[in-house]
Amino acid sequence: MRILAAAALVTAVGACADDATAVLVHVTTPVALQSLSGRVTTSSEGGETEHDLAAVESPALPGDVRVVLPDAVADVVVQLIGLDATGRRYGAVVHARTLSHETVEVDAPLDADGGWRFTREASGTAEDLLGVSGEGSSLYAVGVGGTLLWREGGGAWSPLASGTTTALTAVGVAEGAVVAVGALGCDLLRSSDGAEPFVLVDHCAGGGSADPLLAVWADPRGAMIATGVGYSGYRSDDAGASWVPCIGGPGPELFGVWGNGASLAYAVGTLGRISESMDGGYGFSAIDPVDVGATFKAVWGSGANDLYVVGAGATVVHFDGQAWAEQDAGAVADLDGVTGHGRDVFAVGGTGTILHSSDGGVTWTAQVSGVAADLHAAWASAEGEVWVVGAAGTILRGR
Repeated sequence: MRILAAAALVTAVGACADDATAVLVHVTTPVALQSLSGRVTTSSEGGETEHDLAAVESPALPGDVRVVLPDAVADVVVQLIGLDATGRRYGAVVHARTLSHETVEVDAPLDADGGWRFTREASGTAEDLLGVSGEGSSLYAVGVGGTLLWREGGGAWSPLASGTTTALTAVGVAEGAVVAVGALGCDLLRSSDGAEPFVLVDHCAGGGSADPLLAVWADPRGAMIATGVGYSGYRSDDAGASWVPCIGGPGPELFGVWGNGASLAYAVGTLGRISESMDGGYGFSAIDPVDVGATFKAVWGSGANDLYVVGAGATVVHFDGQAWAEQDAGAVADLDGVTGHGRDVFAVGGTGTILHSSDGGVTWTAQVSGVAADLHAAWASAEGEVWVVGAAGTILRGR
């Protein structure tokens, strides 16, 4: 087996001198893989360095991968990711502490819930972060004190001027426009191009109330839905430039909203409320298909027949296109956010909880977040990266 890597970090087994500092990874997998790639992160007194591994040529597993390292390296993390014939991801993350001029051997059993590694990024703020979203290479996070952060490409997170000290609870991006919502009365914040300045947009102009908004969903083609306190909700067809009310009347808070970009949308909230729209979010009706008594905090779906709702008491409810059913996530913390990409679904919540499922929520596996902070929201990019935000400025990047 041969892996091509930047800086020739990885070579064929046996191709390196015997006295080289190296990690020999014994790779096993339960299924045949069509591709295998990954990353090697090395840590030493000089800091941390990451090397991307290119795809294995004609992988034949089980097999060995030899990672050749500089002598100064002390700690090594090898992350391997493979895809089977159906596109399902298998992976493993292994750690090793190297010795100069010696080879350390580690086992890497690839499985469907392994291979995800979450690393913390510097946010530059100690404020609680409550929402995260993005489009393309642009990412945005919002939180307490009017906090508004931006990250472009592989750059660092930097602050943007929001013009408010009011908590911003959620953010959405559509057609390059960025919308942030919170307890801003009849207003919400919008930037037409994701850069400063952000201006106030009156979402009550077409009717509605000044109740706080708690969530926003954005379709890349320009549609947006925002929901909040008092069963309030609004729909925009022009990337947040104008809004019309879509939910009205007294009722519970709606903490989460999601749409499929066509005719279907769901909003979830207190008292186990699940509301459904069959017209793209212009009108909602309560369906409340499960009696769990929990407050629902977030909803996400890969499509109309694969929906996930999470909430207090580690509650997870799934819709498979035929029926809604509560799932056992094997967790105890409240869950505040849910997101996914393809088969991979992630739920996040209290005390650093990150759960992952790749089988429709039948099984959930706890991931190592590396933090104890409460995690409030998550967003998965089209490239499959997972971004998580939480208390005290916590930002995690999962790959």
